[in-house]
Amino acid sequence: MKDIQTNSKPLLKPKALSPSLRIVSTNHRAKNLSTRLQDRFWIHAKDEYRLLEIDKITYIKAISNYAQIQCIDGQRELVSKTLSAIAVHLPPDQFIRCHKSYLINIDHVISLSKSSKVILKYGGQHWEIPVSRRKFTSLLNSFTSW
Repeated sequence: MKDIQTNSKPLLKPKALSPSLRIVSTNHRAKNLSTRLQDRFWIHAKDEYRLLEIDKITYIKAISNYAQIQCIDGQRELVSKTLSAIAVHLPPDQFIRCHKSYLINIDHVISLSKSSKVILKYGGQHWEIPVSRRKFTSLLNSFTSW
């Protein structure tokens, strides 16, 4: 019986290669799609999937294993992803982690105070976001680097 099992295993290996070919073609399609969708990404909130434009995000707040996305129009989305899982999908030159619980869009920052707060503004709305002592210097350097 051992001879039959060892003989059957090599026959399965060529079939195991076919999914990897499908993965390559899927990744190629995903790469083309990602170049078209650079300015937005999919979120899953309230039993539906929606495209969210990255420029409309002012900040993202971590709430345990959830993240609350604050948009410029006042809309808030609660998604069941961690802050670091969302940060992977955002452009690192546009979003900065200013606190353990906050990721901010630097396009909406209007001031940074020594009292460890950053103020974001869009239209008539403004938000005060805490900045940790450890992140304050790097955040300040990112604004004054030019």
